[in-house]
Amino acid sequence: IETTKTASITDNNNNGINDLGDTITYTITVENKGNVSLTGLGLVDTLTDANASSLSLSSGPTFVSSSASSAQGTLTVTEIATYTATYIIAQGALDSGSVVNTVLATASSPGNSNNVTDRSDNGDDSDGETQDDNTVVTLSRSPLIESTKTATVTDNNSNGSTDLGDTIVYTITVENKGNVTLSSIGLTDTLLDGNGSALTLTSGPTFTSASASSAQGTLLVGETASYTASYTITQLALDTGSISNSVLV
Repeated sequence: IETTKTASITDNNNNGINDLGDTITYTITVENKGNVSLTGLGLVDTLTDANASSLSLSSGPTFVSSSASSAQGTLTVTEIATYTATYIIAQGALDSGSVVNTVLATASSPGNSNNVTDRSDNGDDSDGETQDDNTVVTLSRSPLIESTKTATVTDNNSNGSTDLGDTIVYTITVENKGNVTLSSIGLTDTLLDGNGSALTLTSGPTFTSASASSAQGTLLVGETASYTASYTITQLALDTGSISNSVLV
């Protein structure tokens, strides 16, 4: 027998890339290339992400037809049976970068049990592998973050001015605007006086919360993490006339 598995993508979210929620449809063909009829044809499908973690098909493999109209599980000489299976792309698979699929076909010839097997080829010999290679669908990862920092002043001496001893409270938000989960998020804060001389924050940046309750350092797609920092104005900073602050995420 000879087994081939090909893949096509349905762009369910109409964004022109292979990503979350799109459907991979697998077409599997098994051909009897021997000189005897085969029975008991069965398929064992293995689906993983790029990290070799197991995934589960959304449907199938499901028998569709056979070229000589044999019943499911039987192949006459030169007959080809066709099956389909689907996988709807989940976030974990997208984070890994690809979906890897292979199928092992097993059948029996007269007087023998499970004596013919073949692992699927992807149908593309231009990749340098001419037989028994995985069907790999590459997914479109687009990591992107956006950070914002705002400042408010607590007038500790109640004189109506921003001056000595007042506290500047910085609020930092970091949003995952891409399509993959982000990890190991770190902040590098730069605080300067009006002359460009370095200052030291009084506190922070300190993680406050994440909108989807992720732990510090992780951001799911669409999630926003919040941090705070503060600086109590010193005389040297006041003398320069301003304080500038930025953060690199």
